[in-house]
Amino acid sequence: LLIGGVFILGERVNLIYRVSGLGGVLVLVLGFIWFRPGWEPEVISSGPYIYYKGYTNIKSVQELKNYLKSELKTLYHKEGVEATVSVFKVASQKTLALRINGKTDASTSSDMTTQIFTGHLPALLHQSPKKAMVIGLASGITLGSLLTHPIEKVDCLEISPEVVEASKFFDGVSGRPLEDPRTNLIVNDARFHLAHTKERYDVIISEPSNPWIGGMGLLFTKEFFEQAKARLEPDGIMLIWIGVYDLDLDSVRMIVRSFLEVFPNASLWESIPGSDYILIGFNNNIEINYSRVKSKLEDWKIASDLKRVNLGSAEKIISRFMMGPEELSRFSGEGGFHLDDRRQLEFRVPRVVYLMSYERNVLPILKVFNGHWVSPKKYMVFEEQNQVEILVRIGSFFNCRRLMMEALILLVGGDSPQLAIQKLYQAYQIDPEEPWITERIQIFHYTRGENFLKQGESKEAVEHLSKAWEIKPEGSAIPDVVSYYFFEEKNYENALKWAEWGLEKNSNDPLAWLNRGRAELGLGKPETAFNSFQNAFNNWSQLEWYQKSPVVKILVEQSPLDLKAVLLFNMAEAKKAQNKIEEALLYYEQALLIEPDYVEAIVESAKILVELGEYEKAFLKFNQALKLEPDNGLIYFFYGQALAKAGKRQEAIEALRRSLSLMSADLPERKQLEKQLSGLLGR
Repeated sequence: LLIGGVFILGERVNLIYRVSGLGGVLVLVLGFIWFRPGWEPEVISSGPYIYYKGYTNIKSVQELKNYLKSELKTLYHKEGVEATVSVFKVASQKTLALRINGKTDASTSSDMTTQIFTGHLPALLHQSPKKAMVIGLASGITLGSLLTHPIEKVDCLEISPEVVEASKFFDGVSGRPLEDPRTNLIVNDARFHLAHTKERYDVIISEPSNPWIGGMGLLFTKEFFEQAKARLEPDGIMLIWIGVYDLDLDSVRMIVRSFLEVFPNASLWESIPGSDYILIGFNNNIEINYSRVKSKLEDWKIASDLKRVNLGSAEKIISRFMMGPEELSRFSGEGGFHLDDRRQLEFRVPRVVYLMSYERNVLPILKVFNGHWVSPKKYMVFEEQNQVEILVRIGSFFNCRRLMMEALILLVGGDSPQLAIQKLYQAYQIDPEEPWITERIQIFHYTRGENFLKQGESKEAVEHLSKAWEIKPEGSAIPDVVSYYFFEEKNYENALKWAEWGLEKNSNDPLAWLNRGRAELGLGKPETAFNSFQNAFNNWSQLEWYQKSPVVKILVEQSPLDLKAVLLFNMAEAKKAQNKIEEALLYYEQALLIEPDYVEAIVESAKILVELGEYEKAFLKFNQALKLEPDNGLIYFFYGQALAKAGKRQEAIEALRRSLSLMSADLPERKQLEKQLSGLLGR
């Protein structure tokens, strides 16, 4: 439009026409600026090309927008030359996520293990690193972990200025590495830097995005590894990260072959089973010095950082070893290399991701990994005398990792979930602090509990959900469901206990407050119960958010009544228990506005109307209840009592006789009914 305006000024026509034409152009430009559609960061960065499976149940664009806006809170969003970068606060996980072009490349959730481990592992294995290079800043957590070591200088290569800005939102987790005077931030391409720098490094850490992302394949080629090796000191170490979750077996083998060709003394380490693995290349011979690792962990900064991901001991770190040069050579086999002019990963892997399942891609990788996995013992160096004792401890954690892998293979293959859970519990006995184990056990029991809930088998559902909570007490969804079940069973003590556990996790959970109030009411504490109900009422608008939990959603959907009506009914019950019957009546009526056919609320409000002497209104309500449940003997009983109180003797006798014919013999009201009927009949 602006260019068009310039051409208008250049036309050989009357000046008035030229000026008016230019004015029209300016109006259009201003209108576009003012009314242009705004980009919604949550939608733009939703990554449907990779996260599409998570959106399959969403039925409309508006529903997708509502879901994304409720789940993601935008902290940062900027479009750059290299990428569109966003930082979100993820509501359901209470974590931060860095997304680059819609794909999460760093987070404070499950990525933490890899982000921290990659920063420490080469520095622990090297005798005394002074200079290091980190390729890919992302959240800055890896850089921050590396800087806990006594390194003199770290060159951090990051191609996107927007990622540098975004990383500052992770300062509370990363330790503000960009403010460390030892950090030399270089906003440039890593390959360009390696080709032109004269620096030599003791450690190079390459942790870019996945190799199939456009341009990232250049950081997984044989030529790149050669460039990096050329800038390493003679005793230098290089680390590369491999995310196998979106690769196939042939792709992993090709990466390993290419790396092994440049670094013959290489080793493979496990970070997250079935997901993140690490290749370490040694310029010298491979050496895992237990004494060196243990000595470095005496530095509280290093140890405390590693303890965040359950890696606070030398034994646990070394047990993550999987293969040495011989095993990697057998694993990778014969075949071609990943080369600059044949970057097959960028073309091959997207096809694998979209046309094949995780099971078909990753299961073969895991099985072959498992077949070549060896103990780190033959690559270890000791300075301590008690080698046997140390090897026993390492062997214990090593066996734990093997059990985890075997369980994962069974779970992914779907062959024997019961055997898988047995192996997970065996691993749990060895290392109960390992988050991957507890998460898998929790998921197993949670999923079983969810399935039993769907089938209406509450007892079995509660059994599994209780185990899920026991292994990993997280969130308030499980306590909500279990507490609700115990209340239905009239087990008020357990209902109260579970409700309070839920409130410890989330004090704004309306279902937890409702469950607590109902349990307190059942235990004869109407005053405290009403306070709990009031808290539930005040937080009721958040129920929709809690229904994102599958088990809570099932609970709400299976409830025959609207839960807000149930809440108001219980508020009325609490007021009635305090003899505040007029206030109780108001709450019963509010419940009936939501659920007009709520029989209990109709009957209880009718009973209060009788107490207030408003018999005709009460009779109308009793008749309304009887239309809904004509075979309910208790309603006839209360109706008969009301008729008798109003002096309608014959109608009362008929109602009570009808009640007697319908009421079960074991009901406590039965004797009272027989006595009242005898009195009316003059017996």
